[in-house]
Amino acid sequence: TLDFALDQIIGSRSNPQIIAAEALTRLEYIVNDGWNWLSFPLASTSLNNVNTVFRDLSPAVEDLFRSVDPFTTYNPGGAWMGALTQLNTNEGYKLKITGQDTFYYEGRFNDPLNEPITVRPGWNWIGVKSEFIIDIESALASLDPQTGDLIKGQRSFAIYEDGFGWGGNLEFLIPQVGYMLKYHKADDLIFPSNLNALSKEPLLSQRKSNTDEERYYDVAGFVPGQYSTTMSLTAALGSCPILSTIDPTQWVLGAYAGGVCRGVAASTYVSANAAYVYYLSVEGSADEELQFRLVHKFDGRQITLSEGMDYQGDQVLGRTSEPYLFTCASLVDCVASRHYRSSDIISGSQMQIERAQIRLQSDAILPSTGSFRFMAGESVDLLHGFEVSSGALLEIIIQNCQNSQE
Repeated sequence: TLDFALDQIIGSRSNPQIIAAEALTRLEYIVNDGWNWLSFPLASTSLNNVNTVFRDLSPAVEDLFRSVDPFTTYNPGGAWMGALTQLNTNEGYKLKITGQDTFYYEGRFNDPLNEPITVRPGWNWIGVKSEFIIDIESALASLDPQTGDLIKGQRSFAIYEDGFGWGGNLEFLIPQVGYMLKYHKADDLIFPSNLNALSKEPLLSQRKSNTDEERYYDVAGFVPGQYSTTMSLTAALGSCPILSTIDPTQWVLGAYAGGVCRGVAASTYVSANAAYVYYLSVEGSADEELQFRLVHKFDGRQITLSEGMDYQGDQVLGRTSEPYLFTCASLVDCVASRHYRSSDIISGSQMQIERAQIRLQSDAILPSTGSFRFMAGESVDLLHGFEVSSGALLEIIIQNCQNSQE
């Protein structure tokens, strides 16, 4: 560095001043409203002060930044205050921010072979020390996993099982993202240094990714990032009459608490099982009661599942060879108004109705109390004497209905 001095001349043609420039990388982080799981792969003096790292943010009072133990909050004086004052490249972190925002920091990538991450039994919050996106197998190759070990991001996870390897909907680790690793013993995690044969993907900014699950957030009503913890559920569909008639590739599995969606996942075909499995990450708070629904990817139809459970942060239920089974279901039709085509209605579904109005080609009003059953086939037979051709459009207006279960 040089200090400014008025009219000073430094260097000459025969003896120029040598300036050595360090190769630095500048990373952009786009963080969403709510919780964001982050890591910081660049070695930098900026990491010595949390206020320097977040100088570009415009946080609100009581926004929170935490590691596995210490944390810091944004105070009315305009600074982050708390026990978490310094960051490092080994750890993962969680940031709760009000509103979407962007920040940057600069540094250099060190060779990860020279900087192993110490892993302890139980849960570890880890960062990704790499310039590249890394597939799970390559990223965790230095470990000696056993059945039940698990790595999770904010919305996906992979679980290890002897005979299956790492399986789940988390297939790659991304720099700038934080992860949680559940591991059975003390070990060293060493990310690969030479990725030329492993990945051609460059380092990406921390943006909302384009996964299938996120494309289905709207149809399931899921707003991610509202809670800091997740539980990991590996599930499959049982053989109840309704479930046996559906195509799992057309339905996503959603978890709900108080009618609010807390997580959604598309199905994954597991060839070793010759079956579809759902790897579902669920956000929530302790002891909330969870219910589960299947949601059609394209038209929003829903099937409610009978099994429920209490939310427990960091809980792991099921695995690839022994998924948690949902065994019973019924249609969810308790809405003010919904349109159906009779070819879309699932065989065996039944609703008990206190008041319903069905509009066909001409208006027809059912009695104030009654019930009807949808049947599969060329027509839908209403028990009150109306017959509807397959594909006909029905508008059903329902008040005070209850879903029966098969």
